[in-house]
Amino acid sequence: MADYKEMYYELFVEVANVIERLQKVQQKTEMMYATADGGDLVFGPNVDEQEGDE
Repeated sequence: MADYKEMYYELFVEVANVIERLQKVQQKTEMMYATADGGDLVFGPNVDEQEGDE
């Protein structure tokens, strides 16, 4: 019979590792963009402000 507890644990650990890697890559690329020559940061409207306009 399959050991579902072990299978779940293995899946959980690998998903957590992938999420951590994605976060690191996101931080790296955000820093690359923020420090690029001529890269003016442009932020969109605040979500709270959009809700008030409706």
